[in-house]
Amino acid sequence: YNIPRNLWFRKAGAEGVSLLMPKVPAMGYDMLLVDYEDNPEAFETQMRQNVLPPTQQMFTRELIVKQTVNWMDLPVFGRITQTWDFGGSKGNPGNDMSAGSTVLWDSNGVGYVIDLIANSYPTPVSLAKAVIQFACRHHPDVLISEDSLGVRMLQPTLEAEADRTNDDFVKKLVRRIYWRPVDTTKDAKKNRISAMYPLVLYGRFKFAST
Repeated sequence: YNIPRNLWFRKAGAEGVSLLMPKVPAMGYDMLLVDYEDNPEAFETQMRQNVLPPTQQMFTRELIVKQTVNWMDLPVFGRITQTWDFGGSKGNPGNDMSAGSTVLWDSNGVGYVIDLIANSYPTPVSLAKAVIQFACRHHPDVLISEDSLGVRMLQPTLEAEADRTNDDFVKKLVRRIYWRPVDTTKDAKKNRISAMYPLVLYGRFKFAST
């Protein structure tokens, strides 16, 4: 208790940990502690098979920069997904932001974030316009949104705004939105964020420098 996670094994000592292969010299406490403190992230994922990071600060600037690629290195072809998280906390300026992301997926299943949008939209019409404009910009194969309370009421407004465009692709797209069920269990959002970490760490999810 009250000990940072990156100090757990050192504070526990040789008597405070369970070694799966205690008779193997390379798997002894001292050697493993050296490996762990040299690279905690690699040790957690490779040796302990724990995909969650050992520290609270997962997405460091260094990691994001490492997984950021030049726009010229993006795949030429691939499927595009667009995901929205609509802000729904009225009266709380910190929670009323709506965010949309556009991800290009290559043939190996590596995702590249090619566009992001985040803003506060005071009315359902202004939010619907933002969604439609974003869809017109990239023509995603799939449009995704959390199926949270009240969000589906935006559907008629989305269709009306799409119909005002001359884009038949977007008109059809908004009529087949994938409404993703919301997990409301404790720490659900934290777990979703944590699940992204190994993908970014090992280059399965990258960011375009545009």
